[in-house]
Amino acid sequence: MVPSLTHLICEVGLRDYLVGCTNFCVDPPGLYRSVALIGGTKDPDLLQIQKLNPTHILANKEENNLQDIQFCSKIGRLFDYSPTSINEVPTMFDELAETLELPDLFDAMKNKLTSEIASLKGRKNRGSKSFIYLVWKNPLMAAGPSTYISSILEAAGFKNIIDDSSSRYPKLSIQDIQNLKPEVVFLSSEPYPFRQRDKMDMIIHIPESTSMEFIDGKLMSWFGARSANALSYVRTLL
Repeated sequence: MVPSLTHLICEVGLRDYLVGCTNFCVDPPGLYRSVALIGGTKDPDLLQIQKLNPTHILANKEENNLQDIQFCSKIGRLFDYSPTSINEVPTMFDELAETLELPDLFDAMKNKLTSEIASLKGRKNRGSKSFIYLVWKNPLMAAGPSTYISSILEAAGFKNIIDDSSSRYPKLSIQDIQNLKPEVVFLSSEPYPFRQRDKMDMIIHIPESTSMEFIDGKLMSWFGARSANALSYVRTLL
């Protein structure tokens, strides 16, 4: 029920055991040809899931509604984990392996990620570049400091200039961005696919000291198989 977890399961060789996924589970490509589609992450077809009779269901509270998760917990063994930090992903690997009763399944990915995290801990001048990471356009919404996305950027040496603990994805105005004066505004490729025209619409209102950069939203938000590569990618952005 979570695209990043669908991708993760396929990456470790369990594609043939997958019986259903959401319409947004687009990696690996062509998956819809071999498994049943069960609707969206927010509006799944619960009766279809029930008919598939899966032994395990992978979900998380950020992408799925609580009532749907509760319903699914009565169908099969439920895995429900929502990492809010890159540092929580190794634990997610361990807990998913335990849920699937395959203890060594994610060891290679976990080792690569923990090594990447450790290599970044010794960075000097941490928090040297302030940023705003936009995930949506109308209204403008940004990744707050308590999100998985923000944790990746912060681990690599950026600093989230938004200080709003009341919302994980706070709404912003152009005036807010002007007042905050971030050094970088990141324009994500998903969930809203920012394009060059969106950048041109905003750039005339942004301080000259602020750069606007496109960023790979899938790499930044799909936790699991992409997590280690996300850290490497962000490190190069500095």
